[in-house]
Amino acid sequence: MADRPTDELESKNTTLSTPTSRYEQFDVNDSNEVKVKSGKKVGPLAITLLALLVIAVVVIAVTVPTVLLTRSTTQSSNISISVNSSTILPTIGVTSTVTTTKSQTIGWLNIGNMNIARYRHTASVLTNEKVLVTGGQNDNPALNSAELYDPSTGTWTMTGSMNNARRWHTASVLTNGKLLVTGGYDSSSRLDSAELYDLSTGTWIMTANMNNAREGHTASVLT
Repeated sequence: MADRPTDELESKNTTLSTPTSRYEQFDVNDSNEVKVKSGKKVGPLAITLLALLVIAVVVIAVTVPTVLLTRSTTQSSNISISVNSSTILPTIGVTSTVTTTKSQTIGWLNIGNMNIARYRHTASVLTNEKVLVTGGQNDNPALNSAELYDPSTGTWTMTGSMNNARRWHTASVLTNGKLLVTGGYDSSSRLDSAELYDLSTGTWIMTANMNNAREGHTASVLT
């Protein structure tokens, strides 16, 4: 080939094979200039290693996102369970409160009877927490009697009688602790009289009369 003219070369690019792993390439341009390039052939082992490297990169690229996604999903499930558990606790507390409320007993209990049966009377809670019942009637006659109920013992005790028998009257606990009874009806007429009960002595004192006799009226303590 060295004896042939350059213009008679069949190809401008010619590769010369050598028994080594290296190669040489001759490039001939249009000006008939020859350039020689040399390199080293890639052996079968190198190609195999390169293929394995590519496969490893692909496997890592697919596996890592999958693992991350799985871990993210697991954490999300744990959070969901925690929220549900905290939601159950208030529900248990509410149920306990309702049960406690239902366990309370509500009803009426029989206590000691009054000393005198009466109706159309008054009943007032005094400042000492006792209950004072006044007047009323038993059959036809109006009553002037009064009695006290003691809630600590469940018993009734007679106290001082009013100066006038009366029914359909009013009874008001004043801010000074005394009880004011006004008006009402005795066995024959309406009353304009009024009297005060002193719980410290258990006695009644007459006070000024109202301007008008009245029964079945109302009385309010003003402040």
